[in-house]
Amino acid sequence: MRIVNLLTFSYPPDEDLALGLSAIVMVFVGISYYVQFRILRSARFGSIGGKGG
Repeated sequence: MRIVNLLTFSYPPDEDLALGLSAIVMVFVGISYYVQFRILRSARFGSIGGKGG
């Protein structure tokens, strides 16, 4: 929300700060995606009920 405010509701738009904040968000999303991938890769899945085949 802060990134949108910096680009739309301020004059002149504070593009440098918005770019820096968006880079931080992208790094956080990338790390979260990698951690999720590592966790799910090592997980074991099984059927909940019924015949499995």
